[in-house]
Amino acid sequence: MKRIPYILAASLALLSCTNTEYMDFEEIDPVLVLNAQMTSGEDVHDIYLSISRRSRITPATGGSVSVSLGGAAPQALTGTESEYGNSVIFPFEKELRSGDVLVINASCGGLKAACTLTVPDAPEVKDVSFEEDVPHATASSEGFFGFGYSEDTPFWEGYPFSPEAWHLLQIKLQDAPGRDDYYRLSLFVETTLTGPDGNSETHRQGSIWPDIKSDPVLSPASSGSGGLIDELFSDSNSLMLFTDELFKDKEYTLKLYIPEYQLLYNRKYDGEWVWNEETGEYTVSGLPEGYSYSACIVARVHSMSHDQYIYLKALGLNELSFLFSEPVSIPSNVEGGMGFAAVDAVREFRIPLTD
Repeated sequence: MKRIPYILAASLALLSCTNTEYMDFEEIDPVLVLNAQMTSGEDVHDIYLSISRRSRITPATGGSVSVSLGGAAPQALTGTESEYGNSVIFPFEKELRSGDVLVINASCGGLKAACTLTVPDAPEVKDVSFEEDVPHATASSEGFFGFGYSEDTPFWEGYPFSPEAWHLLQIKLQDAPGRDDYYRLSLFVETTLTGPDGNSETHRQGSIWPDIKSDPVLSPASSGSGGLIDELFSDSNSLMLFTDELFKDKEYTLKLYIPEYQLLYNRKYDGEWVWNEETGEYTVSGLPEGYSYSACIVARVHSMSHDQYIYLKALGLNELSFLFSEPVSIPSNVEGGMGFAAVDAVREFRIPLTD
């Protein structure tokens, strides 16, 4: 696995100096950059193509991408320049399954890049349970910031729980025997508004960040394998990565304490906020007649390759790069160019929220 020097910390360190020096770099030969983070179970996967030089990165305008799945003839993809203007996005429409082998080839001008990916086995999840309003030692007010908080006129009146309540999501895993496994957890809220005609709109509302320090496997202090990158990463595990080191070949139940303030606003449908001239207050329009509304927690357990695990840990470390003087190295698995492409295998579960 190649590594790309990703220099961010050094530039940030200049901000603390009294004298700033500007350095000019000679242009280097351009390199084609291919990136993709794909997930089994989804039917559309975005592949990003850029051209990198020492001083800038630009979209691979006029580039091409093809994907071959399971030895079949390559499928040419159609690209669209991203709204941020630094890459061209090539959607690949196919549901991926464990064991599938993808070969991605990209080109732009005389530049070429390629990679081969195998979809890993999906994690084995034996049980998922969710218990609302449970005791928890950590004070949720640390993350609540007191938005709208008032004991006299609580804004959550009519909601089932106070924003200071905690809920417990438990996910029982069975680790595959005889191998090292790498996992990631992702949680978010999803809401659905259904009209009288039966048509519905579903929206992802935002990620959920449980108290990961309460679980030994997810806790930043024990979520790695003890190497140097783990030591540097010990202050954060924002991507909720973990290995099977503490439960190799065994069952393990993740215990995730979720604060209510992250769920509260999505439990009910408020509608539009309208200014009331008579009362001098904003009111909400509420649920339209004939409509129904529901909200749920979507819990995903990802399994991944070792290279993907290291790549994601490096990205998380880069978030903390301002703490270090050395640059962060981002892995690359692209031949002939740079970048990183991977496919996670996922088990997904939906837990309805009380309204």
